[in-house]
Amino acid sequence: MTDSKRQIFKNILLFLAVFLFLLLFSTRTSFLYKYNYGSDSATFRLIGLCLRNGKRLYTDVFDHKGPVMFLIQYLGTYLNGNALILIQTVFSFISLKLLLETGNLLNTSLSTLIFTLTVSSLYYLWTFQNGNYTEEYSMPFIVICLYLFIKYAVNVKNDIRHKYVYSFIYGICFAVIAFIRVNNAISIVAGVFAIMVYLFVHKEYKNLFMNLISGLSGVICISSLICLYFYLQGGLYDMLYATFIHNFMYLGITKDALTFSQRWLVLYTPLFSSVIMILYKVYKEKHFCFTDGILLSLVLFNLIMLLYANQYVHYFCIYVPVFTVVSMYCLNNRSLIAVILLLIVLYLYGYRSIRNMKQEYAKLKNGEHIALHKTINSTISTIPEEEKDSVLGLDVPSIYYLNGDILPCYRYFTSQTHWNDSNPQIAKDVLEYLNTSKPYWLITGKDNVNPVFQDIISKHYSLMSEDEYIRCYRYSN
Repeated sequence: MTDSKRQIFKNILLFLAVFLFLLLFSTRTSFLYKYNYGSDSATFRLIGLCLRNGKRLYTDVFDHKGPVMFLIQYLGTYLNGNALILIQTVFSFISLKLLLETGNLLNTSLSTLIFTLTVSSLYYLWTFQNGNYTEEYSMPFIVICLYLFIKYAVNVKNDIRHKYVYSFIYGICFAVIAFIRVNNAISIVAGVFAIMVYLFVHKEYKNLFMNLISGLSGVICISSLICLYFYLQGGLYDMLYATFIHNFMYLGITKDALTFSQRWLVLYTPLFSSVIMILYKVYKEKHFCFTDGILLSLVLFNLIMLLYANQYVHYFCIYVPVFTVVSMYCLNNRSLIAVILLLIVLYLYGYRSIRNMKQEYAKLKNGEHIALHKTINSTISTIPEEEKDSVLGLDVPSIYYLNGDILPCYRYFTSQTHWNDSNPQIAKDVLEYLNTSKPYWLITGKDNVNPVFQDIISKHYSLMSEDEYIRCYRYSN
């Protein structure tokens, strides 16, 4: 077998391994677990279906994730909804392949590579939270930049000048992630910052300036295409508001940042471990090189951002590739401290991952998602087919739409009260819609209905059907 054929064979095996991993553990998208839509994942998939059925993103259906995320969800609706796991497989394969190539740049031994990827796989298994979050789809664009950062760093002694094409790629990757979820691009910002400082310190002003122009060109290439599309659709402001402005407002309701707990300790252990590993390596070698600097920048930028974020587990998924590269780099120096810290991470995340999957599989075995689907579907079936285009849920999970095989008739279709915490105008818009457009059907939960919504329901709607999860009301007039 020639080297090229052997490489193709290895790539096929790697692709199949990634697909098998997702088939078993991405329970929100795997066709092995029908109707197990999840929470945020259900919202993303519902919007994908809305787009497939002709609705306009942000104008007709709202969420505060970027348009690239919903392009992925739209494409995922094909093959009866099973195309999504294929997209996940391609994205994860690219990420893993480039991490392996980054290991080669660092001259990582096979034993170190296996150990590091084992730890990182368990880290990833818990933080990707059963699949279909923005962090997962940001991963390949983060890893592309990581690979180029390290490629520049290991060769910087031979040529300090940074290639313009690298910066152009950084710009493209940053823009793509920004239009998924801008926070996920923190590693790109960190790496670019370290390179800019390095070039400035070494008085490479022309190279620095040209790289800035090149990077901005990459950002403009992607951003202009996306903005032009929404401008032509008449929804440019709606897109910019949802993707950026609303998320800045959302920062104001961050509740559990810097709140210490046992989970806090587990979530931040890989980040603090990375700082210790790098600093110990520098102390041991009595030398601080550019690779140390760029990796330390990557770790600290992620640490600072995640310290001030809500402690949602999936937020930490974006740090997995950085942790993997730092681990490979520090283990190459036969650091006992690095081995001990990685064993701690292995234990913590191995335990969390196993516990999470046991709980998930127990729910799947009990058929809770099947029972939910049957119940909701049966209750919503009371809505006549010709009136299903005039249905709105009030503070109900998106999974109820999917289980009822209906699409929302208004842009703010779920979590209205929660979104109102970020922007009080949303509640006013919802109330105006209810009072003027008067949708035929409203769906609420069984308990804790927003009093403002309940007042409208009491005056204008009649209860037609209910179950242990929802109530369906028909407009009385």
